[in-house]
Amino acid sequence: MIKMVLSKAKFSKILASELKECYTLLNFKKLDYNVAKNLQTIKKRKRPGMNLAALGIGLIVLPEPTGLSDVFGIPLLALGMLIERAYDFIGIDDMIQELSNTLRSLSSLRSEICY
Repeated sequence: MIKMVLSKAKFSKILASELKECYTLLNFKKLDYNVAKNLQTIKKRKRPGMNLAALGIGLIVLPEPTGLSDVFGIPLLALGMLIERAYDFIGIDDMIQELSNTLRSLSSLRSEICY
């Protein structure tokens, strides 16, 4: 009986130390901001074409007296639009959709093979 009580006490000490380690590992005060910030940057798709197009529009709309802003603005706008059309943007939503399509095709393949 005494041996069983001691083993339960030892088990509870081990459990308490493990829970403390888990709490320090998952301390959301330190990790929450970094994880949220990283997820936001992953979710946002990088669009370099739109940045160039916005710069080109800015140069066209806010001209300078010499007129060089139009000369540089129009090619920047055209280049930005070309990059937008040619560049394939991949985000988390696309990855989730691709994963679900792959799992669906694998399950259909499995059902064809098994039956």
